[in-house]
Amino acid sequence: MQADEAHRARQVEKSFGAGQADRPTLVSTQMEAAITALTDFDAMLQQREALGSLEDALERPLYGPDTLLILPEAQLPPRSSS
Repeated sequence: MQADEAHRARQVEKSFGAGQADRPTLVSTQMEAAITALTDFDAMLQQREALGSLEDALERPLYGPDTLLILPEAQLPPRSSS
C-alpha cells in the first residue's frame, strides 16, 4: 500500500511540474503518502511490541512459587466394569 501511495505522489508531482495539477492537490497527495507511511510504521511497531509481549510471557515459568494455578473441579464419570 505504501508503494502505491508513493507512486501516486510521484505522478502528482510530475503533473504539478507540468502545470496539470495545483498545489493543494500536490500537498494533499504528499500528506496521504506520509500518513500511509506512518500507519505502516505504527503497524510494524505494534507487531513488534506484541511479539515482545509474547516472548516475555513465554519466558515466565508455567509453574513455580509465584504462579497460581487454579484447576476446575470436575466430576469424573464412574468406571464401568467390563
